[in-house]
Amino acid sequence: VVGLWFEEKMALGLSTVRIISRHGGVELAEALRDMGFGVTEFAGHGREGMVEVVYTVVRRRQVPKVLEQVALWDPDAFVTVESPKEIRRGWMTAKRA
Repeated sequence: VVGLWFEEKMALGLSTVRIISRHGGVELAEALRDMGFGVTEFAGHGREGMVEVVYTVVRRRQVPKVLEQVALWDPDAFVTVESPKEIRRGWMTAKRA
């Protein structure tokens, strides 16, 4: 129990944030990129029509910053935050010069 509490307070590790927006997804993706996050975006089709889907993997302590941007660009967006089991390749694991 103490370990779980400590981990939550320290916000160690990574989180995958998935945002599904009926409007504002493209602008949100650009805003997150401007903040230095790697973002993947694509169009989708939801129950009520076209949506924009935005994925990003961030450090757990950065999740509140991402959620602030979501609130600015589309407060009605559907958002999930999950812990990835494994990450291979991509911009986060690339060696920096």
